Amino acid sequence: MLISSTIDRASAATYQLSETYGIGSVAPAGKTPWLTLTTTSLSGADAGKVQLEFYASGLTGKEYVDEWYLNIDPALDPKNLSFGSAVKTGSFSLPTISLATDFYKAGPDGKFDIKLIFSTSNAGGGINRFTVGDKLSYKVSYSGGPITAGSFDFFSKPEGIYGPYHTAAHVLATGPDASGSAWVNSVPEPGPPLQALILGTVLLTFYRRRC
Repeated sequence: MLISSTIDRASAATYQLSETYGIGSVAPAGKTPWLTLTTTSLSGADAGKVQLEFYASGLTGKEYVDEWYLNIDPALDPKNLSFGSAVKTGSFSLPTISLATDFYKAGPDGKFDIKLIFSTSNAGGGINRFTVGDKLSYKVSYSGGPITAGSFDFFSKPEGIYGPYHTAAHVLATGPDASGSAWVNSVPEPGPPLQALILGTVLLTFYRRRC
């Protein structure tokens, strides 16, 4: 049951932004994943909705996010998405959310459907920035019917030599003097055929050991 719940993206999925892309990207200093996106299908009174959680899981020092991108099922119109009241951990200002099909380019590569723009203000020592340990979540609904975590499990439209990616973000204030920046993306996870092969190998190994 644990294995099936881990790979069932219709129920939940976690995307770990652990790699940089693009010439000139200076990687964040902390351990990966630097950022984490989690999508979760909701039930009960919220059935048909999805919780999106954005987490600055591995940023350190002065590093912060100014842009974050993700996708939705190409059969759906992102403009029909509705983001409910935000729940946040941290003092950051809420981002501006923009929605349009294959419209938002994440730096060197990828046209995405959803773009979050966070504050870059240095007022109050950068208190409005999405930075170390900050979390943000929304309950997201779709006016045309129910959606699931799997509705966000799609790649960006290729627009360069690096992608495509499920999700990408731009991190500022990287490097020893905090003057660099990095485009970061989620590491692709095994698709269903490879997952089935891995599971079969694990079960076969277990069976052989018992025999």
